[in-house]
Amino acid sequence: MKKLCICLCLLFSFAAMNAQKETSVKKTDTNQLNQKLTQLQSNIKKLELTLKDAKTLIEKIQSQKDAISELNQQDMLMLQQLMEKKSQLESMISNVLKASSETQNNIASNLKAS
Repeated sequence: MKKLCICLCLLFSFAAMNAQKETSVKKTDTNQLNQKLTQLQSNIKKLELTLKDAKTLIEKIQSQKDAISELNQQDMLMLQQLMEKKSQLESMISNVLKASSETQNNIASNLKAS
C-alpha cells in the first residue's frame, strides 16, 4: 500500500511537473508569437508608409505629365498659327511677284507697240 501511495505521489508530482513545463512552453510560445506579431505590425506600418509615398509620387508624376501635355498642345497651336502666317506671307509674295511680272510684261509690250 505504501508503494502504491508512493507511486501515486510520484505520478501526481510528475504530472504536475509536466503541466508546469507545458505552461512554461505555452508562455514561451506566446512571447514568441507576440514578438512576431509586433514585427509584422511594424512591417505593415512601413509598407503603408511606402505605399503612401508611392501614391504621392504617382500623383506628382501625373500632374507633371499633364503639364507637359498641356505645353505640347500650346506649342502645337502656336506652330499651326505660325504655319498659317507663313502660308499667307508666301501667298502675298507670290501675288507681288505676279503683279510685278505683269507690269513688266505690259511695259515691254507698250515699248514694242510704240
